[in-house]
Amino acid sequence: MKRLNVMYICNDLGIGGATLSLIDTLEQMRGYVNCIVVIRQQYDIIYHLEKLNIQYYIVPFECDYGLKENNSLEKMELNFIEDYDSAKHLVEIIHNEKIDLIHINSSVSNVGAIAGLMAGIPYIWHIRELIHGHFNCCYYNEDLKRELFNKAARIISISDCVKKKVLETYKIESIRMYNGLDIDKYENVIDDKNTYNRNFLMAGIISEEKGQWDAIRAVEFLIKKGYTDIKLYIIGNANEVFKWSVEKYVKRHDLNNNIYFISFKEDLMLFRKKVSYSITGSKMEALGRSTIEAMLAGNIVIGADTGGTKELIGLEEKRGYLYEQGNYENLALVLEKVINESDAIKKRIQKSAQIYSIKEFDSVKYCKELYQVYLDAVANYQYNTEMSYAKQLTSRYEFFDKKKKSKWINNSNLLQTSKVQLAYYWIMKWLKLKQKGISLSDYLQKENIHSIAIYGMAQIGCLVFDELENTTVKIEYVMDRNDQNAMKIIKMINPEGELPKVDAIIVTVLSQEKQLIDWLKGKCSYKICGLTEIIKQLEEEDYII
Repeated sequence: MKRLNVMYICNDLGIGGATLSLIDTLEQMRGYVNCIVVIRQQYDIIYHLEKLNIQYYIVPFECDYGLKENNSLEKMELNFIEDYDSAKHLVEIIHNEKIDLIHINSSVSNVGAIAGLMAGIPYIWHIRELIHGHFNCCYYNEDLKRELFNKAARIISISDCVKKKVLETYKIESIRMYNGLDIDKYENVIDDKNTYNRNFLMAGIISEEKGQWDAIRAVEFLIKKGYTDIKLYIIGNANEVFKWSVEKYVKRHDLNNNIYFISFKEDLMLFRKKVSYSITGSKMEALGRSTIEAMLAGNIVIGADTGGTKELIGLEEKRGYLYEQGNYENLALVLEKVINESDAIKKRIQKSAQIYSIKEFDSVKYCKELYQVYLDAVANYQYNTEMSYAKQLTSRYEFFDKKKKSKWINNSNLLQTSKVQLAYYWIMKWLKLKQKGISLSDYLQKENIHSIAIYGMAQIGCLVFDELENTTVKIEYVMDRNDQNAMKIIKMINPEGELPKVDAIIVTVLSQEKQLIDWLKGKCSYKICGLTEIIKQLEEEDYII
């Protein structure tokens, strides 16, 4: 029988759970099929692909989801145009490499599906995330996503909770296939020599959705109860603004000797051997690779009672402990219970979780089943039926493409680039002033400004906060329409309401600075300063005091 040529579409730009699972899959599947991988740009996965001697192509394309409040018709249409253009490049590769099947590694881009329809080959869609429940996001075009899901030869759901969600939302029956992991890489021996410390690990993206606030507040709660030797290691890449908030909280509450932030580590086994427990706090995890790794390694798992985490741990403390997601006091009580459990109970839970993980998540077994899915998809594909829909996509592209020359398309395409360029321009000027020993507080003191508010707590707002925090200028409160994490650090005010008295408000939203200054002047009589205005003044005059 002819060996299949399979194209894998990797949507991620970093090494996260979906990418690690793809790497594990490729390592096994190369024994069954010829693997060709498409990635969006150069990043760390290339090292793994070259190590496995797997061919790859770099084809730039965009994901098709974002925050619900930022979605728009313009964004939807532009995303489709970009997807279709990228799909045309994929079709060339499909023809050159004689691809038989496309495997899309997650649900967050349409380019692989569009390319499969254009080239007349089947595609399998692997749904690894709960976009709506976990990330407060949506797909740009839910109708298009539904259509493309329905045209897939097979839909694979990463867990029972995802399978249920796909059926509820899209009325599609999918195949539930748990991730396959290299068991030997993660398994750790559990025996009577095991001892237990009070060290906890929390691995994953450091972001609001992953529940680090719950863990930090729970540890603080236990320290106040006398568990002063408890340690929490938070490891992963980060949403920088969110990380700023949690790090600031840890520092202000004197938790630096108990809570540690560590940058992303692909291999966590050294850390897993140093801790007894692992926390998964996600609001709605589709499955949770880090939870599975913890179970294999013999870490006792404490997880939020939602989604895939609940599915993995089970009820009645079968394979770990559940807590009420978002309730840090409940988490603290669970952590305290776990710490004080008898060694016999801890070992029973460890062994139960490890046996379950070895049985359910073995990559060898997984890839045998996946190969059969491939064969069935190719054998049952109906070329003529799908080509009529591919023509509809072409017509849709031609219609949207005519609008590409219109003003709104050009503006939306340039908007993000211009924001980045604007921020770079002013941050470079700010950096040069700092190198000369000139600070923002020099301007504020000379203008007799002693109390301020900050409007805009994205990354630039956080930098302004950090620079002024330990000066004679008092930051009374901050404002931001989108991010509320700073409220755990400092008083946060709704900008639509009444603004408490301060000497000045500093606006840090550079792309809308003038509009916001005018709007704030209409609300209050306080001095309103744009950050760019302050920087210009510092450049033009001698503000060193």
